[in-house]
Amino acid sequence: MKANTKWVEYTCVGAAVLATRGLVYDGCCDDGSGMLLADDEWLDALEMLTDDPDARYEMVCRAQEKVETVYSVENLQAQVLSIFAEARRARDEANAAPWPHVLSGTLAAIAGRELKMLLA
Repeated sequence: MKANTKWVEYTCVGAAVLATRGLVYDGCCDDGSGMLLADDEWLDALEMLTDDPDARYEMVCRAQEKVETVYSVENLQAQVLSIFAEARRARDEANAAPWPHVLSGTLAAIAGRELKMLLA
């Protein structure tokens, strides 16, 4: 599974992000925080960013603002705590059920799904 780590890193150093449409970057670039491109659009996009420094600057500013809000320590902390809370609820349900060994797989599935969402 891929993550948008490159988008976050490039954005943090002030680089405009060009990404292939249809991959992990769709969610982070779809609001103008980067450019989503098809195979035949790369040259035009590079020329536009080279020729229009104001557009490039606006894209980077928009992306950096998104990183500051979406990936803030507070938001990441809330995501991690919600995963722990869901795991705790699942554990408590498993301990109250007559067949806890059956529900232990459910707990692992929930924790795995939430972790994947957090890392996406």
